[in-house]
Amino acid sequence: MLHAHCADAGRDPSGILISCQVRHDGDPAATAAAAYAFAEAGADLAIVHLRPPYHPSVPEPLASALRES
Repeated sequence: MLHAHCADAGRDPSGILISCQVRHDGDPAATAAAAYAFAEAGADLAIVHLRPPYHPSVPEPLASALRES
């Protein structure tokens, strides 16, 4: 859809950063899989939404799972 709108407007879609939001439900592997699916669909950036309460033990396993994807 984005490419069609860009064609109508005469704009190159490669100049647009495509982002998405991924909710982290506590399962690092599931969050990484969701981010990877968006990347496969064309997303350039995944913004991971962490639900409160924020705990310092959450980011490292999540980062590891994202690196493995």
